[in-house]
Amino acid sequence: MVGRIIVENAGTAVRASPAVSILNTLMQNGIGIAHVCGGKAICGTCRIKIVSGGESLSPLSEAESIRLTAMGNPPDTRLACQTYTAGEVRIRIPSLRRAPLPRSRPHPPGLLP
Repeated sequence: MVGRIIVENAGTAVRASPAVSILNTLMQNGIGIAHVCGGKAICGTCRIKIVSGGESLSPLSEAESIRLTAMGNPPDTRLACQTYTAGEVRIRIPSLRRAPLPRSRPHPPGLLP
């Protein structure tokens, strides 16, 4: 089954697989979302607000529950790195990056890449 993620504050929608986390789906589609710990539910920077469609999401994992509780997040908040969808979900990304990521800087003279 193919799902769909509608990102309200980015004005876009993308196709989603239930086998790929929302974080990875967003990144694969060029949607900028913070993710400091690389998807391990440690940092909590990939928080998303579920606007609708929560019933099609994967259950809250223990690690996700611990992180969200520690951060004092409301019940409509999930970690994109720990959440999967099998249907249509509408979200907002608090950490949405509106500007393109900065290009890498050239190496100083004399240093190889």
